Amino acid sequence: HSPKPLLSLDRWRTARCPLIAMRTLRHFRRRGPCMGARSRLARSFSETHAAPSGVFGVPGLDRPERFEEMARETKEKCQRIIERILSDESSHKTLDLMDEVSDEACQVMDLAECCRALHPSPHWIHAAQEAHMYLLEYLETLNTSLPTYDALTKIDDGPLNSEEKEMKRSLRVDMEMNGIHLTHDQRNKVIDLQARINMLCNRYQSHIFSGKTLTVPNAMTLNAPSFSHLIERDRFRGTVTIPADNEVINEILLWTADTSVRKQVFELSEESAIENREVLKDLISYRHEYATLVGFPSFAHKSTSVMMSKTPDNVIAQLDCIAEELRPIAEKEVEKMSAGKTKDGYEKTVYPWDTQYYMGKIKATSCMIDSSTLSTYFSLKNCLEGMKIIVKQLFGCELRVVPLHRGERWVTEKDLLQKLEIYDMKTKEQLGVIHLDLFQRGNKGGAACFVTQCSKVNSDGALRMPKVIMSCSFSQRRVQGSSGTEMLLLRHHEFETLLHEFGHALHLVFSRTKYQNLSGFRGPLDFVETPSHFLEHFAWDYRFLRLFARHYRTSEAIPEHMVKRLRASKTMFRAFDILSSVSRAKVDQLLFGPNRFGDATEIDQVVHSVTDELLPIQIPNSPKWHLKFEHFCHYAGGYYSYLYGQMFAAQIWASAFEENPLAKDQGQRYRDVVLAPGASRDPTDILEEFLGRKIDIGDFAKNFARTADKALA
Repeated sequence: HSPKPLLSLDRWRTARCPLIAMRTLRHFRRRGPCMGARSRLARSFSETHAAPSGVFGVPGLDRPERFEEMARETKEKCQRIIERILSDESSHKTLDLMDEVSDEACQVMDLAECCRALHPSPHWIHAAQEAHMYLLEYLETLNTSLPTYDALTKIDDGPLNSEEKEMKRSLRVDMEMNGIHLTHDQRNKVIDLQARINMLCNRYQSHIFSGKTLTVPNAMTLNAPSFSHLIERDRFRGTVTIPADNEVINEILLWTADTSVRKQVFELSEESAIENREVLKDLISYRHEYATLVGFPSFAHKSTSVMMSKTPDNVIAQLDCIAEELRPIAEKEVEKMSAGKTKDGYEKTVYPWDTQYYMGKIKATSCMIDSSTLSTYFSLKNCLEGMKIIVKQLFGCELRVVPLHRGERWVTEKDLLQKLEIYDMKTKEQLGVIHLDLFQRGNKGGAACFVTQCSKVNSDGALRMPKVIMSCSFSQRRVQGSSGTEMLLLRHHEFETLLHEFGHALHLVFSRTKYQNLSGFRGPLDFVETPSHFLEHFAWDYRFLRLFARHYRTSEAIPEHMVKRLRASKTMFRAFDILSSVSRAKVDQLLFGPNRFGDATEIDQVVHSVTDELLPIQIPNSPKWHLKFEHFCHYAGGYYSYLYGQMFAAQIWASAFEENPLAKDQGQRYRDVVLAPGASRDPTDILEEFLGRKIDIGDFAKNFARTADKALA
C-alpha cells in the first residue's frame, strides 16, 4: 500500500533555499529546486497582463538557454550583495541582504526544480538541471563562508522584533548545519558530501522514474481503468506490458481481482528499482557521515533538531504510541480482508498485494460506493467552483480563472493547464497566482507544489505577490456535457488530492512575512503538512459538496445519501492505513539513525523487521518498497511529518469547523493565526493558540483509534 505523496518539495527544497538555508531535500520530493529573476518577476499586475509572458509565467523565460543566463546573472548579483553584507554594520540591513541572496538564488533554483519535474522537453530539463547544479555549488560555498557567518552573529538581538530574531536564528542554524564551525578542510568535506548526497538522490529517483515497462505473463485479467491507455495487451502470448510507475501499479492492485496477477505485478514492480539497493546504502552512509561531521549523532538527529519533535527518540516513542493504539484495530480490519479473500476462493492469508484490492472491494460493497458514478459529480469545472467557494466563504477572497499569456505554456493542450488569480474582495488587491498542471503525462511525478515566487516585503514596503504551481498526475476522463462541450472528470480521491495541494498553495498566498525565507511552507516539515491536510476535510463534508458538486449532464446536486456512504467508507480500514504510514516513518528513523549498516542486506532486514512487527499481514522475506520510496530523498528523517499533519489538521477541523465548515469568523482566524505567520513563529505556539490547549500526540493517537474502532463496528 503506497501512502499519499507529501508536499512536493524537492518540494521541500523549496522549503528553504541555500545561503542561509540549504535544506535540500520534496520534493523534495522529487527532483530539485527552481528559478526566476526577481526584478522581472516583481512586475505589476498591469505589466504582466500587457506583455507576453515566458514559460511558467516567468517573463523572459522563452528558451532553454535562458536558464544558464539567469543562473550566471543570479550568481553575480548574489556576489555583489555578499560584498555589501561584509561592508555594512547595520543589523537590519544584514538580515535584509541575506534574505535577498536567498531570494535571488531560490527563485532560480525553485523554477529549475519545477521545470525538471513538469516540462516535457529533454532540452528544457537538461538546461534546468545544469542551472540548478551551477547555483547549488555556489551556494554550498556561501553556506560555509566564515565572513558571512561572522556578520550574522554580530547582529545585536536588542533592536530586533520577533520575526527578525527568528530570521537570524534560522539562518545561523542553517549555516551551522552546513559546517560553518568546522575547519577549512572539514568544510570542504561537507561540500563534497553534499554533492555526493545530491547525486545519489538524483540517481535514486531516476531509477524510480525511469520510464521502464514491466511485462506480466498470463495477465489478461489485469485491470487499471484510469490507465488503460498505457497498457499493452498481447492476446496471442497472453502477456500485458505496463509502465513501472507507482500510480499505475497502485491502480492495478486496486482493481485486479486475480490474486496471482496482483502478486506478479507487485513483485515485478518491487524489482524494477533493484539498482537502488546499493544507492540507498550509500545515501544512508554519506548522510550519516555528513551529520556526524557537523556535530549530530545521526542524520535523523540532524533532521529532527529543527522540527517540532526535536529528537528521533521522541519521534519513535510517539510512533510506538500510535501503533500501540491502532494495532489491535488493524488486526480486526485484516480479518475482514481475509474473510473477503476466502469468500473469493483463495487461501485466507493476506499479503501486501491483497490489501488495496480488498479494502476497496469491501468499502464499495459495504458502503455501496461506485467510484465511476461518484466522479460524474466532480468535473474539473465543478471542482474549481468548490475551490472558489472555500476562498470566498472562509477567507473573503475571490478566485478567478484567467487565460494564460502567450508563451506561458509548457504543454500545448489548452485544457490541461489552468491559471488562477486570488484577490481580496475588500481591498481588490491581487494576492497571488496559482498555475494548475493536473493531469498525467510521460514520467511526470505525483502531487506537488512548486514555488516560483515567495511573498516578502519589498524595499518600498509593498508586499510582493507569491506565485505557485500545483502539479498532480490525474488520469484524463473526458465526457460530453449536456451542451456538447467536452469536460474532464476527476475521481473523488483526485479532488481530495487537489484540495491537499491547494492547502499548500494557500499557505504561501496568505503568508504575511517580511522575509521570503520565512514565508509560507518554509517552516518545520512536521508542521507544513497541516494546512494541506486541513483542506482535505472539505472533500468529505456534504454541506460543502452540495454547493458545487453537480452531475455533468443533469446538473443535479450530489445526493446526501451518496456522501454519507462516502464518509462511512473513509473511516473503514483507517487503522491499517495509518499503521502503514507509521511503519514507513519508523523505518525512516531507523535507517537514518545512529546504527550503521555494513551492506544492503542489513538494510533489508531492518525494513522487514519493522514492517513485520507493525503490520498484521504476511510480509515477504525480502520486502523492497524502500527501493521506490522517494521520500527518502526529500523527507529523510522526517517522513513522520505526514502523520503529524493529519493529526493536527483533524484537531483544527474538530475544534473550529466541524459545526460549520464555512464559518467566516473561524476562517479568518485560521488565516490570521495559522497561515499568515508562515515560518516566522514557532509552530507549537501557532497550533496551541488556535486550539486553545497544549498539544498531546498520545491524545491524538487515541482519537484516531476511537474513530477507526467505531468504523469497524
